[in-house]
Amino acid sequence: MDFKTWLYQAVAWLAFERPAQWRSYGDMDFLLRGSSQTISQRLDNAADSEVNRKKLRHIIGIERWGQQRLRVLLGDNFQADEHYSYKPAENTSWQDLKETFIQTRQASLELVNQLRELNSNVKVPHNQLGPLSAKGWLRYLNLHATIESRGINA
Repeated sequence: MDFKTWLYQAVAWLAFERPAQWRSYGDMDFLLRGSSQTISQRLDNAADSEVNRKKLRHIIGIERWGQQRLRVLLGDNFQADEHYSYKPAENTSWQDLKETFIQTRQASLELVNQLRELNSNVKVPHNQLGPLSAKGWLRYLNLHATIESRGINA
């Protein structure tokens, strides 16, 4: 394993896997719901600008891509792809993007409920961070959306 791969996997363990391993799926649901409310409020107060639309399209694309990876744990086929094809179209209105974020997060919450029944240590790879568990992926999606949404300006 080269140093870069080792470093990414160390970061993944420290930032996602280690904190998530002690969390229940109920905790993950609570955290995702809380950040969803915070992000939705931020979006409601934000300006409709090209920069903000680009940022929100990115957040939605990553969350949808991560959902596909989580579905692998539920039996779907693994797809070695990037998040780009999961982004809404560039011409999507600000209002539609805000609604799409809420729908996308709701789909993540539905996955949490499905994953509760999963009793497996199987991991699914992240393109840069290496293999992540279901809870590691959920923590990643939550933190990614939270951190990226801070760059959306009023």
